[in-house]
Amino acid sequence: MVEHVDDITSSATATAARKLRQLRPGLGVTGGVLIWIGASLFGDTPDTRDTTAEIAAYFVAHRTSVMVGAVVLGAGLLCLLATVTRATTQVAAAGQPNTSQFAQSAATVGIGALFGTIVLINATLAYVVGSEAPGMAKGLFELTLVATPVASLAFGVSLGAVAAGLARGDTASRRSLIVTSLTTVMLAVSAVSFAASGPFSPDVQQPVMLLALVMWMILSGFGRRVSFPPAARPGRTTEPG
Repeated sequence: MVEHVDDITSSATATAARKLRQLRPGLGVTGGVLIWIGASLFGDTPDTRDTTAEIAAYFVAHRTSVMVGAVVLGAGLLCLLATVTRATTQVAAAGQPNTSQFAQSAATVGIGALFGTIVLINATLAYVVGSEAPGMAKGLFELTLVATPVASLAFGVSLGAVAAGLARGDTASRRSLIVTSLTTVMLAVSAVSFAASGPFSPDVQQPVMLLALVMWMILSGFGRRVSFPPAARPGRTTEPG
């Protein structure tokens, strides 16, 4: 009788654990939320028309939120890298290993650019530069803005390669191809946005670039919690993981 009760308890525990695992968000949802929250914590950051004194004062006044935002955004970018890795793994499984490696490398360049500018420099401005070396604030902050077209170019090339590789392999769902292709177009526009002001300036395109990446992570299907390469499930049509 005791063993029977134990079996029932174990079965119920296992069922509950499976349900909890099903409720866990995937990398795409988690990373997308983290990127958006991290960017939001930076607040209404200055633009290219602000003086160096105004920029320095902003980062002094928002020191804590910018520092927290840098950490949260960094975590979201790592989830983005993991999501790209899943996508490129499927490209490799579709018989396009060179395209897969190139797409992965391009995404790594883009994420490195964002880590080295938006994350690192904003944190540096909030940590010490804004309060102790305000004269450097504008020059450093401009790097975080110009990073937008540079990173967009790398991400656009990466996702474009993913879309091309999956299309040639004919293994991806229609939704994944459409979302990836549309995201590539949005990133291509950001990649050439060097205007001094207006909708095609880097400071305006920065949230557009982040929104495009967040949409891709959540909607493309590559950020799902469980991934099954096509080769692992022969004879079945699967959504990308």
